[in-house]
Amino acid sequence: MSLALMASGQAQERYRIDWDGPIVVEAVEAWADSEQRLTRLTGNIRFDHQQWRMRADTAQIDGPLDAPDAVTITGTPAIMTLRATEDRPELEAIGTTVEYSRANDRLVVSGGATLSEGRRRFAGDRLEYQLATRKLISVGPVKMRIEPKPRP
Repeated sequence: MSLALMASGQAQERYRIDWDGPIVVEAVEAWADSEQRLTRLTGNIRFDHQQWRMRADTAQIDGPLDAPDAVTITGTPAIMTLRATEDRPELEAIGTTVEYSRANDRLVVSGGATLSEGRRRFAGDRLEYQLATRKLISVGPVKMRIEPKPRP
């Protein structure tokens, strides 16, 4: 199933994972292989950036730390949040695994996957979210919950 999450008639800002600016990273252990451009983190991982944050038990970063090609976080749960702006609501992806691919500009959430965008929440086995187009693809059954707009 494929869904476009933008409200009709509204030009809303796309989501993006920006690596510019400071990123505060906490973990119990870290391992890096500069030849393979691979970094692994374990234990109570926290990434904090002005535009996004991640929480996980393990993380693998492929590519340079300041502009990775891919990031995979796992946990019970693994959480990635893209903070709200004036033009778009907060986006939160939760599952046992959350994968980010820079080349595909995509998040893949699996293992009890949920994706919340503003008043909309989607749940399934595996959810794929295109950041540029704000298009959601569910691989397998999906549940949707859409909260009504608050009335004045």
